[in-house]
Amino acid sequence: MKVVYIYSAGEIASGVAIYLFNAGFNVVMGDRDNPSTVRRFVSFSSAIPLRGEFTVEGVTGRFVDSVDQMRECFTQRKIALTINPSLIQELKPDIIVDATISKCNALHLSTTAAPLVIGLGPELSAGTDCHITVETNRGHDLGRLIFKGKAEPNTHEPGNIGGFSTERVIRSFTRGVFMSEKHLGEFVKKGDVIGTVSGAEGVEVINAEIDGLIRGLLIDGFEISKQKFKIGDIDPRGDDKYLFTVTDKSRCIAGAVLNAVMQWVFQNK
Repeated sequence: MKVVYIYSAGEIASGVAIYLFNAGFNVVMGDRDNPSTVRRFVSFSSAIPLRGEFTVEGVTGRFVDSVDQMRECFTQRKIALTINPSLIQELKPDIIVDATISKCNALHLSTTAAPLVIGLGPELSAGTDCHITVETNRGHDLGRLIFKGKAEPNTHEPGNIGGFSTERVIRSFTRGVFMSEKHLGEFVKKGDVIGTVSGAEGVEVINAEIDGLIRGLLIDGFEISKQKFKIGDIDPRGDDKYLFTVTDKSRCIAGAVLNAVMQWVFQNK
């Protein structure tokens, strides 16, 4: 079976991984040793700090540090998680998916990186950076496959949930170490303290801007290196079932990636 390597193991990347895994592909995901994931209950990156396993929607990912361990995961029907990008050269995947949503070609990918290279989001040009770009902007074209050119430019506007957009996203404007006494799934009121960021610039106290349930939150001790960094999000709907399932946007993007992969498999069988 074909091997897919996905850069990132955050929420959107995890949605993509679930769709490809359930379609029978062998899936490897690569992320940093200190993932900046906020939706940790639906992201395979949660297996990395555990140095163990993490399950999302019935699919299990396992932390590995060798290609042999990756192949064990394939046999055991698990997704492999790694923090060692050099393993990709030894693995030689058939398909690469850039799911970092970096809004640029941060990985310096090209169409020579693998037989099929798929990029998610803006500023990845189909035909040079990758073979296919997937539109990630909410709206009519979400999930559209682009075979030449780029997706829509970054809007810098979070999706609207329950009538709230930018207000529901929790950001830090200070560089430093993030700490919080709050937990995923906890209900907060507008003005409640979400956490603090302590660094050379001082201590920033971060407050909730709306009432709702904490759906996403950085892990304690994460070191923030830039301003306007996303540290979490609040869901005004207040329903904890959304904590444990990937979003509609992720499913749409995942379905598009699976569509692109299956087109390629059919054309090259």
